[in-house]
Amino acid sequence: MKTQMIDLLKVYPVDKNGLQIDENEFAKKHDIIENVLHDCGIVATYIKATVGHRCSLFEIKTSTPLDIIKARESRILRILSAYTLSAHIVIPNENTIGIEVVNNKMEIISMYSVINSQAFKESTMELPVALGRTSINSVYMFDLAKMPHLLIGGATGQGKSNCLHTIITSLLYQKNPDELKFLFIDPKRVEYTLYEDLVNHYLLKIPGIEKPIVTDCDKAIYALNSLVEEMDNRYRLLVEKHCRNIVEYNKKAIEKGLEKLPYIVVMIDEYGDFMMRAGKMIEPPIARIAQKGRAVGMHLILATQQPSVKIVTRVIKANIPGRIAFRTEIESSTILDERGAEVLSGKGDLLISTGEKTERVQCAFVDMSETEKIVEYIVKNEQPCPYKIKGFKNDELKPTDVVNMEKTEVKAAK
Repeated sequence: MKTQMIDLLKVYPVDKNGLQIDENEFAKKHDIIENVLHDCGIVATYIKATVGHRCSLFEIKTSTPLDIIKARESRILRILSAYTLSAHIVIPNENTIGIEVVNNKMEIISMYSVINSQAFKESTMELPVALGRTSINSVYMFDLAKMPHLLIGGATGQGKSNCLHTIITSLLYQKNPDELKFLFIDPKRVEYTLYEDLVNHYLLKIPGIEKPIVTDCDKAIYALNSLVEEMDNRYRLLVEKHCRNIVEYNKKAIEKGLEKLPYIVVMIDEYGDFMMRAGKMIEPPIARIAQKGRAVGMHLILATQQPSVKIVTRVIKANIPGRIAFRTEIESSTILDERGAEVLSGKGDLLISTGEKTERVQCAFVDMSETEKIVEYIVKNEQPCPYKIKGFKNDELKPTDVVNMEKTEVKAAK
């Protein structure tokens, strides 16, 4: 990790003084939860509270069968909401459930606190992302290389943009310019402008596209199809060198003095705008990269404030297992395949599903001034390392692309 860049991040009072526990608040919520569970026919034999920055976890031991608890989950949440307790139920095993409740006083989780954590500094992940903290105050991390793609959805103003900057910041702190390249696609034209100066360091160069940030729909289609060509070229390299993935290839490249292949992370902010304008043209390359990109180090992050079935299609969901849901105005099942995001408190409060389980996390906050300092530092202190790929030669998608997508969709449904 680049420890020399730690001082570029803000340190907040909570980072120095720790969390302050309000005993009266906890006692009141403890009694409310116990009474609500009793009214719903669930006997709580023990309740333990653990304080977090945004949420606190009330761990409850009970002899009530799991199926009864699940059947009454919506009723419990509805009653708790009447007490203005924004809650989420976690059911890890047969005799213990957890109820995560938003604190009255919410502390900022600084990017400094997660980047400077032991877990992040000692991480052996290929593409480590320190997303934020859980309700028990532990740093939540995931490896984008293993995920291997991520879908982010939620209503406007709930923290999606900040989440994208958190992911970018984590990767910039762990990877050098020769190890990682970004392709930023932004129909809003304003989200990624802070990173334009990294054009010779971390931004992917595509022939025919002059600007480092892709904002035009036609150019986005061209850029994504160029990546599909790059993906196929990388697979040919793996076959030639008898490697199964990018990690094995890069090890051989170092031994034999060859050029390493950098990871490529494609970040599309509000991809729903492109889907509405040219869905039949933009979905095929996204689906192909999602299907085959992992082995050759290509990863997708799609964000949208329109998590409808027309935007988050079955093809997209079938190939992108990693999901993040911020507070939604409609049911979050379109994103997560389950409800829960409707009761989140907003301001970075999220649910993340990795395919195995869903966890509640408070996203770390990245200030614009921090990003500016990080970019300025990289430009001044790190060696430029341009990486150029070949452009897409065909003007139109092949009909087989759409056929392959439909076959994938049917297979995923089975």
